[in-house]
Amino acid sequence: MCVVDSVSVLLELIEVSIHCILYARKIYPEGIFELKKKYNVPVHVSIYPKLNSYINGTLNAVKSLLKFKKLCKLDVCFYNKMGVAVERFVFNIRNVELELNLLDFSNLRDPYLVKLEQMLRAFCLKLTVCDSLLKPLPSSCTFQIHIHTTETNSIEIQKDTEVCIC
Repeated sequence: MCVVDSVSVLLELIEVSIHCILYARKIYPEGIFELKKKYNVPVHVSIYPKLNSYINGTLNAVKSLLKFKKLCKLDVCFYNKMGVAVERFVFNIRNVELELNLLDFSNLRDPYLVKLEQMLRAFCLKLTVCDSLLKPLPSSCTFQIHIHTTETNSIEIQKDTEVCIC
């Protein structure tokens, strides 16, 4: 039987998704991405240390929030040079937890997570074609990853884990 925790599964999916989104939306040169295989699908992953540091730092905060079930949603938001949001990819985590019983993988009818891997693969494939469905972003775009929780949860998590959530 495969032992997996839901926090790790969601974190990996979010991480892969962020890299795929950044590659697809072309705000960085293609040369800072390398092709890797996730869920048996080729995906582009950043090899740029500063970008990876930002993503990993954000995911550390997300991990703490997921563990305490305090994450509402996460989004990748693109801004034009005037600082106006022009596009947003939203991950509604609260709905994921309600739709799937992510509390206990041991009770799944699919103990080797074959169906879950198929769903993750399908999601990654959809992300890889999103650029063909969307208008190009304006030149000189930037992006930020936003973490959404309640104000009360933010204060509690900061006290408990010394995580900075902006």
